[in-house]
Amino acid sequence: MANEQGAPDKIPPNQPNPVILGPGLSALGEEAYVEAATATPAVVSAATAAGNADGAANPREPKQGDSAASYFAEVPGTATALKDAYAKSPMSPADAAEGVTSGPELLRRLSLIGGAHLTPATPVIDPRADHPGLQLTGRIISASLCIPYKVAHQAGQDWELSPRAGTSALFDSFAHLASDRSPWNHTLVAWTGEVEEIVTKRAPLQPVSANGVNTVPTAPLPVSKASAPIPVDLSHSQAQNPVEGIVVSSADRERLERQLKSSKYGTILPIWATAESDEPSDEILLQDQSRWRRYAERELYPLLHYKQNGPSDGRSERKWWTDYMRLNRLFADRIAKIYQAGDIVWIHDYHLFLLPNLLRQRIPNIFIGFFLHSPFPSSEYMRCLAKRKEVLTGVLGANMIGFQTYSYSRHFSSCCTRVLGFESNSAGVDAYGAHVAVDVFATGIDAQNVQKAAFGSPDIERVVANIKKLYAGKKIIVGRDRLDSVRGVAQKLQAFEAFLEKYPHWRDQVVLIQVTSPTSMEEQKEDPENKIGSQVSSLVSTINGRFGSLSFTPVQYYPQYISQLEYFSLLRVADVGLITSVRDGMNTTSLEYVLCQQGNHGPLILSEFSGTAAMLTSAIHINPWDTTGVAAAIDQALSMSEDEKLKRHDVAYKHVTSNTVSMWSQHYVNRLLTNLSSFDQSIATPALDRASVLKQYRKAKKRLFMFDYDGTLTPIVKDPQAAIPSDRVLRNIKSLAADPRNAVWIISGRDQAFLDEWMGHIPELGLSAEHGCFIRKPKSDDWENLAAQFDMAWQKDVMDVFQYYTERTQGSFIERKRVALTWHYRRADPEYGLFQSKECRKHLENTVMKKYDVEVMAGKANLEVRPTFVNKGFIVTRLLNEYGRGPGEAPEFIFCSGDDFTDEDTNIHNRILRDAEAKGYGVIAAIAYNIEQIFGLVKAAKKARPPLIIQLFPYAIEVSDGLLIRTAAEAVKRAIEANVPISIHLDHTHIMVDMSHYEKEMNLSKTKALVEYCNARRTATEAEPGRIEGREDGVMDTAGLEACMVTPEEVEQFVATGVDALAPVCGTLHSEYGPAGPRLDFERRFAQIRSNVKGQVRLALHGTNGFKPDLMKECVKAGMSKINVNRLVLEDYYKHLYANAGKMPHT
Repeated sequence: MANEQGAPDKIPPNQPNPVILGPGLSALGEEAYVEAATATPAVVSAATAAGNADGAANPREPKQGDSAASYFAEVPGTATALKDAYAKSPMSPADAAEGVTSGPELLRRLSLIGGAHLTPATPVIDPRADHPGLQLTGRIISASLCIPYKVAHQAGQDWELSPRAGTSALFDSFAHLASDRSPWNHTLVAWTGEVEEIVTKRAPLQPVSANGVNTVPTAPLPVSKASAPIPVDLSHSQAQNPVEGIVVSSADRERLERQLKSSKYGTILPIWATAESDEPSDEILLQDQSRWRRYAERELYPLLHYKQNGPSDGRSERKWWTDYMRLNRLFADRIAKIYQAGDIVWIHDYHLFLLPNLLRQRIPNIFIGFFLHSPFPSSEYMRCLAKRKEVLTGVLGANMIGFQTYSYSRHFSSCCTRVLGFESNSAGVDAYGAHVAVDVFATGIDAQNVQKAAFGSPDIERVVANIKKLYAGKKIIVGRDRLDSVRGVAQKLQAFEAFLEKYPHWRDQVVLIQVTSPTSMEEQKEDPENKIGSQVSSLVSTINGRFGSLSFTPVQYYPQYISQLEYFSLLRVADVGLITSVRDGMNTTSLEYVLCQQGNHGPLILSEFSGTAAMLTSAIHINPWDTTGVAAAIDQALSMSEDEKLKRHDVAYKHVTSNTVSMWSQHYVNRLLTNLSSFDQSIATPALDRASVLKQYRKAKKRLFMFDYDGTLTPIVKDPQAAIPSDRVLRNIKSLAADPRNAVWIISGRDQAFLDEWMGHIPELGLSAEHGCFIRKPKSDDWENLAAQFDMAWQKDVMDVFQYYTERTQGSFIERKRVALTWHYRRADPEYGLFQSKECRKHLENTVMKKYDVEVMAGKANLEVRPTFVNKGFIVTRLLNEYGRGPGEAPEFIFCSGDDFTDEDTNIHNRILRDAEAKGYGVIAAIAYNIEQIFGLVKAAKKARPPLIIQLFPYAIEVSDGLLIRTAAEAVKRAIEANVPISIHLDHTHIMVDMSHYEKEMNLSKTKALVEYCNARRTATEAEPGRIEGREDGVMDTAGLEACMVTPEEVEQFVATGVDALAPVCGTLHSEYGPAGPRLDFERRFAQIRSNVKGQVRLALHGTNGFKPDLMKECVKAGMSKINVNRLVLEDYYKHLYANAGKMPHT
């Protein structure tokens, strides 16, 4: 593509792409460089002058037909000089040479831009190769409020497109995703914005009046506020003043879509926002177009920026909310039409809070990322929003939610806990059965384009020179903000007045140039009194009246849009950049100021409430409400030494150029893919497929229904006694239970009396109270106490602990049942209640659980203490066996409904080990190879009543052709009937993670990935940090690799992966031990390991062949709760066979 002079503005297409190979043209070679550099006579002339500047002879002017190589061969040093300079620049030779008359000037311009400091682009790598399980299509569908262009309509003609002011960083990220540097195909779905037809022109930057205020009227343009905008050059025709009642034909709509199909942002699909009542037709009528912004701009935007709206009758808000929902549904409709399985949908900003959940409902397994470009307030503000639950629920449909800063992400997680009651932490929110990741991604800018715009034109050099001449001898402070209440313009002027008052030696030496564009806050835009504008104008007049003179005004105030040329010129001439926003998401002005100060190094004064404050650590951070502090910061900046300026600027410049908007988008997408690969999205609670349920129900001859009570049959309420089932629920339960083919059970944490009162009148209904402690079978009035054999002396100790925390947690209370004791904190502050519950649980585990055979179960806003191994999972297993089609077989139809983790309490393996650790004993985990061993182990457990873990060797399962599995199922049934806690799994656990043949870092990485995969499926995992010699268990070949015992520090790293159990290598051999027996490092290593795991994981002991009883006891005392044994049981079994063959049963 050629520029206006006919010169190519990019490297010729037959040359390698320098962006891929590295910065500048240094990778192209001298011949390719000079061919590109001689594209215009201006460059040749500049090159000749550069050669002369280096002392080279210039024999003649270039002629038509000269090759670059032959010509530059006659000008020694020229090509080398230009090539070296260009290697530091992102500009093309034609751009660099425009208006240049001397070689030194060309070299200066190229080197000044400092392109060599920009982070080199890495080769394009297809991310699908790293995430094959996601089956990605390679397409990203972005959704943002508006397309990157303002559109003006004239019937039957091509649409007039002009750049849209604001959100420059966001639009730049779209351009990157659609560029050749990106591995993605990019499609943008966005609203057209207000369609306009009137075209006006803007006056250029005006001189100020005597009081320093420019009074040129400005027309408010609709501007998105995702970031502070780069003002666009409005000297070209701009569409303004929306005309209501625009009729747009289908032909015109198709024409716009064709115009937008192949933009630099990728394919753009516009949303045509019309009223829901509009019937589809050839023509659409666009009326009151700003309605689609009102809820977002008037309700959400102020609240997100810590501004609470005043009281109202709510009628307007309801109408705005209807429009807000309509707009989000229009986006969902358009995306659903083009979506293909494996696409990634990336949604941007608060205008589309509802879109993630709308898409999730339509396409359950869709990959969705959401990024909020605005701040997110504390829950104290968010809870004031009438539609707070709908907004939070809407955005939680995403797989990952990104924020500018950690504080914003923390506020969001806290809101989800306080408002919705979901569990959350710094990593994410557990909502509706799925984990929604929450992360921080600081946005950048397109550094290369900004530098090109700020340094690449002779016009900007002229404007810079004129401004410097106009304010010669003065220090220039520059501010550029919108005129609204969150940008801190009034605070800035008050601080500047205090500065002139407190530091009189700077009077007449400093000028503040403040540019403000009109507000985009709907409420303030329509304020007839324009209170903020009046306040700012009054402050400007006061300052100029106090400290100005006839020849000088200290505040030069321009309340108008300015062109990009003027904007970057101001940033370049500034001695100090001053940003005093009281709250914003991402302030691009601060980043652009840093780039424009290359060569000048002016300090940046930056509000600590800005979203970029955490990024620009070398800036002078200020509290805009501290007027005296800001005044002192201005003095500090103006008095700063050149060395300190350079140091501060270098730090900021390095950050801005290495954390660009392209890096931001890459980082976000990569993290999203990692999260998608790590968490199984299929476990998210799906919408019930009613047709499928009915089909299976009608087909089955024997059906089992199991319902939870609180939160399932009745809603969660603050007063447990108020949770009463509705008549409709009771009628439906009774109808189900009346069918002889149905077995219907209510499995609840409620006590017997409550269930009898509200459910006992249905004789066909089975009831289980106190999470499995009591059961009442259908057509029976008697309750069976399954915890009768347990000692209840523990209740007094538990009551003392619960009472202690009740007195210290406002709103909490104790519920005493016949067996279980429950401490509720649903009425307490959610976060403090959760914190206290964790403290209470630790207290119970360290005291009561060590003395008694009980467990602590965390429910929904409660802690319950009950006898060990009596829970919903136990009852479910018992019912499955009782109502199954045969031994070890489940019923034909099972319907189970619950609302929290107590309803999924089936992973008894971890509970067995947790209880063993708390009480200081070890659980034998014996490998069984045949049927006799399985039944022998179960018989022994039923007699001695210890918990039991049976491990099945994979080879034995294979050769038994399924018989071993069926035997194990029958053994489990018998153990459960005898109230023996039992777990059966593969050798060594559900999933054994042994990556010891990898080096430590790779071991940790792969362990973490597998653990996350298993945790998402509630599957127990056990890892083995360290490495032993030889070939272990016939699985991993570590021959030739050095054995290494695990260190306590490495144990902490493995704990961080989320693994359930660890088998730390505390010896170097896993085989037959010598005459001296095994030697383990108890005194130091075991003790330190146990201290470091802090009860977060269970410890397992492998390789116990040859262990004497005393050594085994020492291991248990050292913290080993799971003891893997093989020959210890096998050899006794062989001895029994040898001694009793033909005399008695083998088991």
